[in-house]
Amino acid sequence: MKKIFALILAVALVLSLTACGGGGGGAGDTNTPSGGNGDTTSTDTPSGGEDSTLQSETSTQPEMKELGETITTENFEFTLKQAIFGTNLYCNPSSPDFLIVDGDDSALSICAANDRAYVAIAYTLNYIGKTSLRWTPAISVDYNDGYTFSDAAYLNSNVIYKEYEKWHNNTSIVLEPLSPEREFRFVFDVPKEVIENTDAPVKINISLDGSQYTYSIR
Repeated sequence: MKKIFALILAVALVLSLTACGGGGGGAGDTNTPSGGNGDTTSTDTPSGGEDSTLQSETSTQPEMKELGETITTENFEFTLKQAIFGTNLYCNPSSPDFLIVDGDDSALSICAANDRAYVAIAYTLNYIGKTSLRWTPAISVDYNDGYTFSDAAYLNSNVIYKEYEKWHNNTSIVLEPLSPEREFRFVFDVPKEVIENTDAPVKINISLDGSQYTYSIR
């Protein structure tokens, strides 16, 4: 009788150990394997992720242009034709040198103050929009990558343009659909350092249809 009882206990013990072993295998399936590969969320940068960030940052930078290049947007064709540095502004509206710096040393010229100078630009604008638009130029000089100047040196006027062989000046201009291309001029009043420090870059910034563009002029 004792032998039978001992045999029953032995069989029960074996069955118990077998059950424990099976349970351990099941629990192991739910644990994260060694090395942390159970985390299904990748912490690696996706392929091209860093490049996308750089492209996003680059896209916020103004597009660089050179003198003579044309910017074409939804409503405008803009071309910066000329940019001149100097201290003597020619103011004869009947001359081709009108509002050109150091164009002619005559009685019809304005000399800059001792610590000031001029940056004179000439540009053309062709309006290609389909509805009338009142336009005020948003143009500035950028000196040495950060110093910005937008003050007008002549008549405190933002818009000086030629139409029907005559020069006109105003704070804005109404552009009509299919109107002819116009020539514009503008003169910035800047510190004299801008023209004397020839090692520093100078740029012209222009905003068109909500986008910023930049011409390198030195």
